[in-house]
Amino acid sequence: MSTNYFTQTLSSFGGLDRRVGSAPDFKLCPEMSNFKIDSLGRLKIREGLKRLNTLPEGEVPRLIWSGSNEGVNQILVSGNRKLYLLDRESNGLRELGELEAPMSSFVPFNGTVYGLNGKTMYRIGSDGSLTELDGYVPLVAVGCNYNGGGTKYENPNLLTDLRRVQFSTTPECSNYKLPELEIAEITKVVYNGEETSEFTTNYELGIANLGFTPKTGINNLEVTYRSGTASEERERVMGCTQGVIFANRLFFYGNPKDPTRLYHSSLADGIPGVDYVTETDYHVFDSEITGLVPYFNRLMIFFKDSTSYTYAELATDQLGVTYTSFPVYTVSGTKGNRLTGKACSIDGTPVTFCPDGLNKWVSTAILDERNAECFSEPVFDFMGAYLKNGEKDPRPVFSRGLERELWLCAENEVMVYNYRNGVFYSYGIEGIRSAAELDMELLLGKDDGGIYLFSEENADDDGKPIEAVITSPFLSFGTPFVAKNLDSLDVYTQNPEETEISFTLTRGNGSESHSPETVLTAEDVSGKGKASRRLKSRLCLKRFMTCAFTLRSTSPRLCISGLSLSGKLLVGKFGRLT
Repeated sequence: MSTNYFTQTLSSFGGLDRRVGSAPDFKLCPEMSNFKIDSLGRLKIREGLKRLNTLPEGEVPRLIWSGSNEGVNQILVSGNRKLYLLDRESNGLRELGELEAPMSSFVPFNGTVYGLNGKTMYRIGSDGSLTELDGYVPLVAVGCNYNGGGTKYENPNLLTDLRRVQFSTTPECSNYKLPELEIAEITKVVYNGEETSEFTTNYELGIANLGFTPKTGINNLEVTYRSGTASEERERVMGCTQGVIFANRLFFYGNPKDPTRLYHSSLADGIPGVDYVTETDYHVFDSEITGLVPYFNRLMIFFKDSTSYTYAELATDQLGVTYTSFPVYTVSGTKGNRLTGKACSIDGTPVTFCPDGLNKWVSTAILDERNAECFSEPVFDFMGAYLKNGEKDPRPVFSRGLERELWLCAENEVMVYNYRNGVFYSYGIEGIRSAAELDMELLLGKDDGGIYLFSEENADDDGKPIEAVITSPFLSFGTPFVAKNLDSLDVYTQNPEETEISFTLTRGNGSESHSPETVLTAEDVSGKGKASRRLKSRLCLKRFMTCAFTLRSTSPRLCISGLSLSGKLLVGKFGRLT
């Protein structure tokens, strides 16, 4: 019998691909847990978790936000019914106030953070203050005479019944008629810049009667009143659960009672704000809105099975007044986003959940045309379950911009798409309910009420070792019908400290497993420009056609830069199948 030797080496890992059952090499692996792949293609054990604090009993961290609020770095944590401030130095929690419902979206706008929860909108101050927004009081008319005739200036605000009007006074008249009849209340009168209480009201005629003789002036009398025509629009707008900033405006959507409406804020006296929405500042669609993603100077609007876009366009009305409009155009009539609130972007490209899995909306050579391309085939089984359960169990989907990772959090695991390398891998972290980036680290809120720091500084999961596992496909080494022996497996690591790794070998028919001793010898070699260690393991798997190996380790911060398998081809009467 003649004997031929073979060696197969891998120096760049290709990540998780659950479609792979058998293969000539082990670049793609059908099972992978708690390993990540860095920019050099090396296997690394993921970062660990450290518990920072725990919310009071019965509270779960539903939403976490981290960033600058009015120039102060803050970490906001929304529980079921309360809002908390997490101190990064002491990890202490400070209660900011009660909530009608848990926050569903934090939106930083012009340096200040606002919160939406489907009941109302809150302004969160840098001092920890929590206040409900009353709405900007619009100046509906200016230059009015005593009969109420003047120039229209701003539209009424759907978020409040209060309105202002300015009169140009004359000594001949002390009675000034408001521009509408149904007046519920006159709340304030300002004359020459100072508030006065010297007035009476005639609500039937809509008149403010001054108790003094005014002087001649231009827009020197301002009356604030509450309209008697009650509006239900405030409840509709405040019922929105999601907010996105686009074109210096806040776009609202996600009202469960009215899911087809899309609102946006307007300029309040020429200044962008979040608390001014007029009767012309919304669209009503035929389908439920499931996501908004800004894409350069376009805003992608996703529905369950279709997609549109809008952009800011200057228009002029019949009176010659210039305003900003947001026309809507169709992108796709067949694909959209199936999971409400989970559309996001990676490297500026929108990503949505479609029936075939995760899709990137890629630009084409035609202006405003996008192609939805599915890229989640390697984890098709995970995506199938995620699409089925995603609406029932709305766990976070978010992009880690600095690490170039897209996280899809499920109940028992996290699927990660590394869009720097174009690879998937899985983390065995359970119960993530919320997340926020904190520089190169992550803040994670879990079902147990805990707030955790996910960081490279943590070598374990709050005291528990991290077990990382990777399983190869069934390997034929290029000769699927030739029997062979496997003699050695070498692991190249970047770790100077002691490393413990165990292997399990399985024949293609699953009839026998072989567990060799861990590492027998270690020697220093050069690899990838850095000092590297080769861990040599003697194997003894005889007469197989295909085999798979499973590698396990709990060594902190393990980094594997390469693997090498060596053995013998048994060629001859008993080596080849006949």
